[in-house]
Amino acid sequence: KKKRAADTFNELFNFFDHNKIYFESNLAEEINKFIVTLRTKWHEFNKPVEYRNVDEWAEVWKYMQTEVPRLRIEIENKFREVIGIEK
Repeated sequence: KKKRAADTFNELFNFFDHNKIYFESNLAEEINKFIVTLRTKWHEFNKPVEYRNVDEWAEVWKYMQTEVPRLRIEIENKFREVIGIEK
């Protein structure tokens, strides 16, 4: 599972890096911040069992549950604006 998560993250990073020109600059900056934070959280979450902290895990989970859906909605709405479809 760890390898799959790492591979998926790398795919996200590579996709964004190659396509960020298509995003409005403010949104691209926010996506970039999200990716950097996600990488940091992954390293916190991926610690060996003996160094894991339940509070850190809870923080990572909360972040994923709030920020991923929020950013997804923001991206979808921005694309709707670009192609002329109302929110």
